[in-house]
Amino acid sequence: MKCSVVCLVFISILFTINPTECEDTKGQPFPDMNVLPFPEMSELPFPEIEEQNMTAKKGQFILAKKKSQAFLARRAQAFLTRKGHLLLNTTGLPVPLPSEATTGAPNVETTITGPIVSERLKALTEVLNYDVSKLDVKNETQVQPFYDRYQKSFNKEYANEKEREERLDLFKKSIEKIQEHNNNTMATYQKGINELSDLTWAEVVKYKLGLLRDGGGDPNCLPPHVDRILKGISSTLLFIQGFMIITSICITLSTAAAPGSSNIPDEWDWRKYGMVTPPRNQGKCGSCWSFAAACVLESHNMKRLIAEGKFDPKSQPKITVSEQNMIDCSGDYGTLACEGGMPQQAFKYVYENKGINGVDVYPYTGKKDKCGYNAANRVDVDVREGQRLESGKDNDLAAAIYNYGPVAIAVHTTDDMLAFKKGIFNDPKCNPNDVNHAVVAIGYHKDYFIIKNSWGPEWGEGGFIRISRSKVNNCGVSEQGYYPIVPNAVQTRAMIDKLKVV
Repeated sequence: MKCSVVCLVFISILFTINPTECEDTKGQPFPDMNVLPFPEMSELPFPEIEEQNMTAKKGQFILAKKKSQAFLARRAQAFLTRKGHLLLNTTGLPVPLPSEATTGAPNVETTITGPIVSERLKALTEVLNYDVSKLDVKNETQVQPFYDRYQKSFNKEYANEKEREERLDLFKKSIEKIQEHNNNTMATYQKGINELSDLTWAEVVKYKLGLLRDGGGDPNCLPPHVDRILKGISSTLLFIQGFMIITSICITLSTAAAPGSSNIPDEWDWRKYGMVTPPRNQGKCGSCWSFAAACVLESHNMKRLIAEGKFDPKSQPKITVSEQNMIDCSGDYGTLACEGGMPQQAFKYVYENKGINGVDVYPYTGKKDKCGYNAANRVDVDVREGQRLESGKDNDLAAAIYNYGPVAIAVHTTDDMLAFKKGIFNDPKCNPNDVNHAVVAIGYHKDYFIIKNSWGPEWGEGGFIRISRSKVNNCGVSEQGYYPIVPNAVQTRAMIDKLKVV
């Protein structure tokens, strides 16, 4: 019996994974299956099937059931990316995360949940504006009081004194790196302390990123190496039960014509026209994808309403779209809540759900909960399709920003980007093939793109960063760009007379 099961497992994997396809178009190696823990059957339950369409193909039964495919693929991916504190990086190899019992991730406040009280704002401003070049990290009488103010300003709470000492050590190392960088007269930007200054890199990956890569050439799929793993596991599991299923977590979004990159202004910034909501903070949740999706849906629909004469950004409050609504309710479209997702998956959810709530109705909590969408209180937001821009074309990105509105993009977040304070960011370590964070391009200049982040207004230039255009696709800005196709939307040049500087 054991031999039969082993043989079935081996044969099903051979049928599912073509050895000639073990390297994708970007040369990513297919990960060694031996380093990935194989799930127990109880951890990937087979979904109930309402209808079946069984066909014979190469001696195997292929069960074509869209809903069950999405369900199983989602569970398999969740297992692969988190089981045993494992992450899949862009090469598909597992990256261990430190135990939370030893790292003690701090309790980070999210600014979206309410206004910052004036007393804390004053203390926070003092800390953020403090010239750390004057700070001697080896002098405890200097660094200890300053770290106390830093800890209180960001409402950080630690489990015990041991953890506080570990955080302080990380904080000192961050300051030393800031001082070294800012002393470089050739640097195009300045670094500073912020909420991330006492976090480990593993915590940043877990709490402050959250982008799932798309399929490159196919805008609706995950990277080929991940998709092949899912197919192999699901096929093996279900072959044992007597039939085969071919899974894919691809979603289908229609595409529109790519924008023309000629005849656009030399620079553009949608903030000047009141079309960008203030930066919010994703807190301790890998939900950057939902913040990027919310931002572009907000901006594109405000633009639509301005064209229709129904919205005045000078006198009316801005539209807000609930990230929490997406986190809780879009799982059927491939998102993994605080474990990651893609903006285009959120577009698909809003489209098929026929609406979404605003932040006031569905506030952010930074953790997955039961879906609480309220159709009666949906916000005036519409979307039909998603357009993916061709990778590596900065001019197309700029044209899309001007013609249509802000674009949800992906960037490669490096350790240097974490401490960005002001200037034009340019990091030679940035790799466009390693994008790991969803953000929004809300403007451009001949020298840089203007990016809205989801780490709160205390980070960077009020929550924004300018990324240099000194080279094409710098930090991956034009690697994975999407914008929503909104019904009745008008291109900017056709409504330029209705746009007013606020």
